[in-house]
Amino acid sequence: AGGRFVDAPMTRLPKQAREGRLNLLVGGDAALFESLRPVFACFAENVTHVGPVGSGHRMKLLHNYVSLGSIALIAEAAALSEAAGIEPAVLVDVLAKGGGGGAALDRLTPYMTTRDASNLQFVMSNALKDLSYYTEMAGNAGAQRTIADAVAATFREGVARGGAQALVPELVSLLARRG
Repeated sequence: AGGRFVDAPMTRLPKQAREGRLNLLVGGDAALFESLRPVFACFAENVTHVGPVGSGHRMKLLHNYVSLGSIALIAEAAALSEAAGIEPAVLVDVLAKGGGGGAALDRLTPYMTTRDASNLQFVMSNALKDLSYYTEMAGNAGAQRTIADAVAATFREGVARGGAQALVPELVSLLARRG
């Protein structure tokens, strides 16, 4: 009796976890959050109180949707760029110097230029799962989800082309496959 609860999902990747540099999205009572902050600091670099219990997981779905949406957009452009004969390094350079720069491009660049998918160790089937949870959350809230449905369809296409256990950066190659 008398237990207290927070939800505290994490973002970032295994490398940051090993380094103690995770992001925590904490839902729960603000005073409890503050009392737990020293514990969270043992393994997380960024700790954000996002609202009441349950808000942490909703925020993680929002975060993953935006991240995966950006990745899908870049992956689709990279697949077309390859088909159009544009060198991947040139596309990366142009995007990085313009409006396409950011974390998604940084995580995809090693795959786009050398086919090294290890910079983003998250499998396609898990990405699709998160996107399906996001679209369900948006639907339950009566929120707009046109883009979310398109992002989920893009990942579904990658999975259908044999990429269920592929790492997310491999979406570039999966989308480049014809038929």
